[in-house]
Amino acid sequence: MVGDAVAPEVSDVALGTPLRSAGFVVYDYTTCIVGAARRFSSFSIGSCGQCPPCKLGSNAITQLLERMETGSGTDGDLRSRS
Repeated sequence: MVGDAVAPEVSDVALGTPLRSAGFVVYDYTTCIVGAARRFSSFSIGSCGQCPPCKLGSNAITQLLERMETGSGTDGDLRSRS
């Protein structure tokens, strides 16, 4: 039912699938989108590492965004991702 919470012991945790959550963030025009993307991409440092994005590419994306944010990115960085 809408509005009801599912207790962990009743969820798929018993099957090895932890509960998930979602959300959204609202930014104003002063936000550096590259910086915001970098902060979200670096979440893999504390993640469980179960999903492919955490295992296969988040670190490389974080490094690319760090180079772009600090001004040390290259044209090749942009071309390699398009």
